[in-house]
Amino acid sequence: MAVDWIAMSKYVSLAGTAMGIGLGITPIVPFIEIIKGKENVRIFPESMIFFNILCPHLWATYWIRQAIFIPFFSAIFGLILGVLFSTIYIYFYLGKNVTKWLLALCAKFAIISAFHYFLVELLPSYHYIGFAAMLVGIFTSIAPAQNVLKVIRERNYKLIPICSTVFGALCNFCWLAFGIILKDIYNIIPNGICFSINVANTCIWLYFYSTRNKNEDKEKEEELKDEDNEH
Repeated sequence: MAVDWIAMSKYVSLAGTAMGIGLGITPIVPFIEIIKGKENVRIFPESMIFFNILCPHLWATYWIRQAIFIPFFSAIFGLILGVLFSTIYIYFYLGKNVTKWLLALCAKFAIISAFHYFLVELLPSYHYIGFAAMLVGIFTSIAPAQNVLKVIRERNYKLIPICSTVFGALCNFCWLAFGIILKDIYNIIPNGICFSINVANTCIWLYFYSTRNKNEDKEKEEELKDEDNEH
């Protein structure tokens, strides 16, 4: 029986959208901690806040140019979350200075509007947008590598956000499958690379998590031995 690839692509894109929603809301917990004053906003690198707006913006434009609507709405949802989180981020980054915050927001939306005009009005083909989205998508996944190096150096698994990493791997896998079905190289390359990176980061997290637990158990055993010797 022949496989209905068009129907299959719809199911895969819906799964990718679901995983993308999960990935998009994972920063909520640390942002709640930031709002409560329990965490510093600088745990998020500035570049990630920027690229979390740029990347879905590019993909949304790429998909709407081709009238492929499920991934378009997925990208729009990611863009809305990126704008929301960046708005909160800027407020705390500027020390809760409302005047500077409002000026920064005006500048941000002016840049987004100008960039959107450039994409929609000036670029002659969606292939250019797809190429740009591919490059930005790759960089967005590679950028947090500095944290992975810290994990290896400090043996601190907590520096890898495991929820975002797992959801990222699942999301990349779905969109990689979607790209393969459509034979879309702009989807295959970045999602293939990002999927590999997220799987590798998950393995690193698991390794150092298990190592940290063993070290903690050894420390507890030594403490119990010391207490027994004292008695």
